[in-house]
Amino acid sequence: MSTTRAHWPVNTPVDLDEADQQGAQHLRLAKERARCQIIKDSVREHLREQPSPWAVRAVLRLYTDDFHRYAADAITALNSTETPQ
Repeated sequence: MSTTRAHWPVNTPVDLDEADQQGAQHLRLAKERARCQIIKDSVREHLREQPSPWAVRAVLRLYTDDFHRYAADAITALNSTETPQ
C-alpha cells in the first residue's frame, strides 16, 4: 500500500460524505475480519489442547454440529423476515 503526502491546496477535493461512508464500510469489514480471526484462533487453540487425535476429531465433530446448527438458525431467521418481491 502506497502512501501519498497531502499538499495544500488540494487539486481534487474529497466529498466528505463519501469518505465517511467508505471509512464506515472499511471499519465494518475490519471488525468482521477480526471477529472471524478470533473465532478461528480460539477453535484452533482448543483443538491443540486435546490430548489425542481421537479427542481432536471428537471436538471437531462437536464444533461442526454446532456451526451447522448456528447456520440453520440464521437461515431460518432470515427466511422468516424476508418479504416477497
